[in-house]
Amino acid sequence: MHIYKLSQNSDFFTEIEKICQKNAIKAGWLNAIGALSSVTLAHFNPDGKIYTEKTISKQVEIVSLSGVISLRQGKIHFHLHIVVADNHFKTYAGHLKSATVNPTCEVAILSSRQKLTRDFDPKIGLDILNTVWATFRGLTPTHNYVWGLDIIKVNIYT
Repeated sequence: MHIYKLSQNSDFFTEIEKICQKNAIKAGWLNAIGALSSVTLAHFNPDGKIYTEKTISKQVEIVSLSGVISLRQGKIHFHLHIVVADNHFKTYAGHLKSATVNPTCEVAILSSRQKLTRDFDPKIGLDILNTVWATFRGLTPTHNYVWGLDIIKVNIYT
């Protein structure tokens, strides 16, 4: 597992892409907490096969942020969902499209040895994950698909 601190006013996706490239992470699971000064969310409409986007341009806290790191057409791809809350405790949720970190964001990445890839499925209208499971560093799947805990090496970066 790798844990990173993102800098104030940084672009969330630019920073995590740099982290993945620097550490040769091509597949895994990402979680994060922190705060943002701006965030763009998207909601997929399966009937029309289109996304509707909404930008929230005010200070929000990340309530939950998680998703999968994979490869799409040979390039790193992040499929992330996020829930944020404003100072009135109103929440907003959806696919994370863009975000500006303010003042900080702490990201945990559990990388996988297995190659995870995505391809566009025209019937669904989305880039769909080709691999159904992955073996994570430090974790092994049991017979009932519950992750058993071995030894996790934690690296903390700032």
